[in-house]
Amino acid sequence: MLDKERDRFVNFNPVNSRAASQIHETLAGNDMYRKLWSMIIMLLVLSDSQAKVERGFSRNKQTEN
Repeated sequence: MLDKERDRFVNFNPVNSRAASQIHETLAGNDMYRKLWSMIIMLLVLSDSQAKVERGFSRNKQTEN
């Protein structure tokens, strides 16, 4: 099974498919990767929320000047 998953990533072509879809298909549907998938989701949400905070700081700084 791992060789099959490895081949999917080695032969991945970003022109024909999205990386997020490939990762979701590999991790979300497999019990062996359930905890890893949950952690990836948390990290993706965290980075998005941090970017919004940083933009807010930047806007505040521009307003002060």
